[in-house]
Amino acid sequence: MAQSSRADGSVADRSCDGHVYRTRSADPIGTLGFYTWRLSGSSGDRCGTSKGANASLAEAKLDKLLRFSDYDVFGYVASGLAAFAFWDLAFGTSYVVGAQWNVASGALTIGGAYVLGQILASPSSWLIERRLVRKVLGSPSVILMDDLRLGWRRFLKAVILTDYYTPLDAGLRTRVRERAATARPGETLRGEALFWCAFAVAKKDENAYTRMDSFLKLCGFCRNMAFVALCGFGLLTTLALLEWHGSGDLSLINRRLQWALVAFLLGLGMLHRYLKFHRLYSIEVFVAYADSPPILATGEKGEHTS
Repeated sequence: MAQSSRADGSVADRSCDGHVYRTRSADPIGTLGFYTWRLSGSSGDRCGTSKGANASLAEAKLDKLLRFSDYDVFGYVASGLAAFAFWDLAFGTSYVVGAQWNVASGALTIGGAYVLGQILASPSSWLIERRLVRKVLGSPSVILMDDLRLGWRRFLKAVILTDYYTPLDAGLRTRVRERAATARPGETLRGEALFWCAFAVAKKDENAYTRMDSFLKLCGFCRNMAFVALCGFGLLTTLALLEWHGSGDLSLINRRLQWALVAFLLGLGMLHRYLKFHRLYSIEVFVAYADSPPILATGEKGEHTS
């Protein structure tokens, strides 16, 4: 078995017995700082055997399995690592804060963060998206079409959520409704029903769909991070109060309260960003829908008139 170094710092263990060999190389998401072992069968690494093509195919399949997508990293891994970090701050462990990873522990921590992020995404979606946004604040799709009576929300609009509670331009709203009336004659679509009617058309616009996908990833990242940070705030505050009623270690209480304040501000900041990107996502859907040629009831495309 011979070992060689590469320009990118990776190390290859080669075997010329006609069997596959392995190469350790930096993971595609190098910012996470861990390594994956993968089968190597590229033309530059083969030992002249006929099994190189099979090894290359195996490598491609294994890379797909081990490589995280952008949404995996921002939506799940980041929130999972943040949850580990708040746990470290609360209980003095070192999964992330003060950790000294090797290849095995780093890969295990990243994998654990991904799984934890997947689990946390469900309560995050239920609490923030379904309860807070839809039931309390109002969905952007409803607000943009000026279908929501603000009531007490006027205070939020005046103080912190001015943009969020600003509807679309009246002309654009008219075009959206006219477009929906042409596509769905005899129906009066409002709120979520109008949004989903628009989405079915907007997603067929390649440029619009690319921007929608970007906003969707940012929504997932900000929502999950806001949830984790606010949970961290609750955990650290509760432990500080329990400590105050117990041994009364002032240094520990102060440290936990300081980090609780950081978590609270982080949670509010990420929640505000989530609302912004959620609104931009809905705007992109309605704008693309209004600018697309209408589809008549017969299924034929008509000329757009405004």
